[in-house]
Amino acid sequence: MSDWFDKLWATWGPVLGSTGAISEGIYVTLAVTFASFGLACIGGLILTLMRQSGLPWLEKTAFTLTQVFRSLSAYVYILFIYFALPAFTGISIPPIAAGIIGLTILNSAYIAEILRSALSSVGPGQREAAAVLGMTTTRTYTDIILPQGVRVAIPSLVSQLTIILKDSSIIGVIGVADIMYRASHTAAKTFQYFEYYTLVGLMYVAVVFILTIFSSWVERKLRIP
Repeated sequence: MSDWFDKLWATWGPVLGSTGAISEGIYVTLAVTFASFGLACIGGLILTLMRQSGLPWLEKTAFTLTQVFRSLSAYVYILFIYFALPAFTGISIPPIAAGIIGLTILNSAYIAEILRSALSSVGPGQREAAAVLGMTTTRTYTDIILPQGVRVAIPSLVSQLTIILKDSSIIGVIGVADIMYRASHTAAKTFQYFEYYTLVGLMYVAVVFILTIFSSWVERKLRIP
């Protein structure tokens, strides 16, 4: 039993000892995740309002952008923004900014579909009632449609947030020191890839679990009586 424990500790001891150094990357991971999510929500809302504007050219533009944005992976966007775009424009883009922009573009399209579906769940009768009361379109959306639509969209938005969290692991390819980047570089020195990637996997599971608990709490608070 003692020999087994000694072997186990010899394998996992150095890995657990470097947890602090690797976990520092969680701040970068979370910063990129929440920045991308916040910007994607703004972009998604803009696309959604364009789709529901009633203006054919705006609706077609939003539909086209949504389809184009969803047609490529986050990996391609990030590499294009970081490597190809500066070659054409001469403007150097910091790695973390390139990662955020790439994740934002892709997820704006998915969040647009989430919000469009959620806002469509608000019955037309409420829009008609608002019009009868003389409410402007802007006030109808801000006071009636958006508050109800957001309640419906919360579970799907949190699900999309966790997707962004997991997709953020690819930003290490352009040198952003997130937890995956730190784990890969540390593992390269000891060749303990399984152990370090297992550690990182557990960190992701912990963060997703916390987000899920928070989502459930928000849903209860915003639930319509």
